[in-house]
Amino acid sequence: MNTDELTELWFGHCAFHAGEYRKAISIYERMLIRKNCPPEVNVYIACCFFFLGLCAEAKQYAEKGPKSALQNRLLLHLAYRLKDEKQLLVNRNNLQSTAEDQLSLAAMHYLNSHYQEAIDIYKKILANKKNFIALNVYLALCYYKLDYYDVSLVSI
Repeated sequence: MNTDELTELWFGHCAFHAGEYRKAISIYERMLIRKNCPPEVNVYIACCFFFLGLCAEAKQYAEKGPKSALQNRLLLHLAYRLKDEKQLLVNRNNLQSTAEDQLSLAAMHYLNSHYQEAIDIYKKILANKKNFIALNVYLALCYYKLDYYDVSLVSI
């Protein structure tokens, strides 16, 4: 990958993280036209479509990308949104013990109102990653949903 291609990849990354998903898609789609485009660009486009709420398009691009932890997490969240229980189970079983994968699992628990399971994951991550202090907000939300209002206040 040459310098211009790398710069374009970073422009797409920045547009995505700035919430400019359509701009990121156009940057990434221009990259896809090139013959030496990294195949993971498909997954990046899929992430953009996911955040735009366009799950069918997100799934289409995600499946074109190479197998990776990011692809699996995205497919997990897509399976949840598309109510595909079989695919949800497949992707859940492919999760690893990385913080990113475990945070996705915690999100699934939270979305399914399994707050204690989410709490357990957040606490485990916080024990190993002290600098992930934003997780305290998620802990507080889980405790609040369990009607532990006093614990919720202390968590923040």
